[in-house]
Amino acid sequence: MLNPPTQVKSVPSNDSENGSKICWATSSSAPGVRSHEAMLRLHRARFVEKRGMSAAEEQIEETRQQNVRAGAAVQRQIMAKTQRIVAAHDGRIKQMTEHGSFSYRSKDDQSRLADTRKNTEAVALQREKSMRAAANAYKNEKEAISERVALRPNLSVRPQVEADSTEPSLVPQQHEEEPKLSKAELARQTERLFKAEQAALSARLRKRPNQTFWSKAQLEEMQQHRQVVEANLAKGRAREEDVTALVHSWNVELDAMDRRIAGLPALTFRRPEEMESLKAGLPDPEALKEELRVRMDYRAKSYKEEKDAMIERLNAKPKQSFRTAEEIRQWEEGRTPALDPASRSEQLRELSRTYNIKRRAMLERAAANVGRGFEDPEEKQRRHYAESLRSLKVKPNTSRTR
Repeated sequence: MLNPPTQVKSVPSNDSENGSKICWATSSSAPGVRSHEAMLRLHRARFVEKRGMSAAEEQIEETRQQNVRAGAAVQRQIMAKTQRIVAAHDGRIKQMTEHGSFSYRSKDDQSRLADTRKNTEAVALQREKSMRAAANAYKNEKEAISERVALRPNLSVRPQVEADSTEPSLVPQQHEEEPKLSKAELARQTERLFKAEQAALSARLRKRPNQTFWSKAQLEEMQQHRQVVEANLAKGRAREEDVTALVHSWNVELDAMDRRIAGLPALTFRRPEEMESLKAGLPDPEALKEELRVRMDYRAKSYKEEKDAMIERLNAKPKQSFRTAEEIRQWEEGRTPALDPASRSEQLRELSRTYNIKRRAMLERAAANVGRGFEDPEEKQRRHYAESLRSLKVKPNTSRTR
């Protein structure tokens, strides 16, 4: 791999003679001594020693060889790291095979989980104890918080004098000489006091002058905008009333037009004598309806008679099948006789028991064959190791690039 082409960057300097100095740097890194020296060597070989393009090719080949060696070193590091990972994985698989379990949990974790599955009552009791302890801790912490809050002074925007004068009046006090009131009566009395204080507060607020953060000019401008909006709304309402009146007049005129058209005589190109003859030739509607009814009854009756005759002809013909008489006889002999519900239920239960017995036997045979195969374990391990090395084998890129 070649280094990227170099770029010439002019960096300002404090030198009064030159004003700037030349700094050689690659396009992917900061300025360095190596790229500077390589550029000077190439300049000396081409323009001082007069070696031409051969000097550049030698320097390119040298850089390529250095990059190839660096790439091979990186490749060796990657292959060594991959081999360590593969060896650790193979060791883990071997350990799993020896322990008889392909779980990533350790043997202690598995035994602890097995004990937990077996001792469900103990686990439930331990969970109940932990939940009770957590509830007690929460209750104690809540009581401690309530005590700390109760010890803090009352935070209110009212001064202390006003709080002392109003708070006792909010909650009715029971004196010893007064008869004790029920909770409902105390609640009603508290509500009356609250409503009285609320009414007094509302009266004080109404007596206060209206205050706003808008200036007088802003209020006047808002009033002008409000007047413009109200004028536009009035124009819209007037336009809507005009449209409603127009629609009403149009409907009235349309109704009058319909009445005038209905009062006009029928217009036709036939003569009166021809119209009279046509009216005389029209059949009676009631007679026509009766004729249609008789015709439909006759059609229904003939359809029913034809259908019954067709069914009788089909029943008179022998049964036809594409199967031979021998096949039909074998089917009839092999047909299972109908069973009553109780016998059918017993037969289904027997089939279920037979299926469960065969299934358990199959599962036991499968459990006894865990980890078995047709290949020797050592041969299988060697084959996997050879395949991993074959997949990691990469040929270095030795092609020459300019």
